[in-house]
Amino acid sequence: MHKLLLGSFIAAIIVNVAHAQPACDGNRQSFACSCSDSSDGLSVSCEYRGFKEIPEGIPDDVVSLNLMHNKIEELKTGQLERFSKLKSLVLKHNGLHTIDEKAFSGLNELEVLDLSYNKLTSVPCDEFQWTSNLKTLHMTENLVTSLSGQCFSR
Repeated sequence: MHKLLLGSFIAAIIVNVAHAQPACDGNRQSFACSCSDSSDGLSVSCEYRGFKEIPEGIPDDVVSLNLMHNKIEELKTGQLERFSKLKSLVLKHNGLHTIDEKAFSGLNELEVLDLSYNKLTSVPCDEFQWTSNLKTLHMTENLVTSLSGQCFSR
């Protein structure tokens, strides 16, 4: 019994330490996320980490951000604004149900947005005015029942 409790306690400490760490440090290394530079720019992958919000420490110059399979239920205004070079954002499998007004403000370079497998009941049409370069929007397996005709007009 004591070994089981001790094991659970150690696991809880490890999880809490992972959440307290920055996503990437100055050397693009991370305990919580995988960070890699390529000719296309910086990619950060924070899959299966249990994050409830966008993690701290992701460099502002990230071009690809993968946050799938976390617990991000709400995108708040200003959380993504500093990622002005972001071209691809993956938020599938998060239980996402709310996207605040202007949550995508500042993401003028965004081309791919994956919101699949969440709990969205509507498409945040007003948000797409901030993503003028958006080419691909994935919304598979959400709870959306209708779309406004103005969602995708430019």
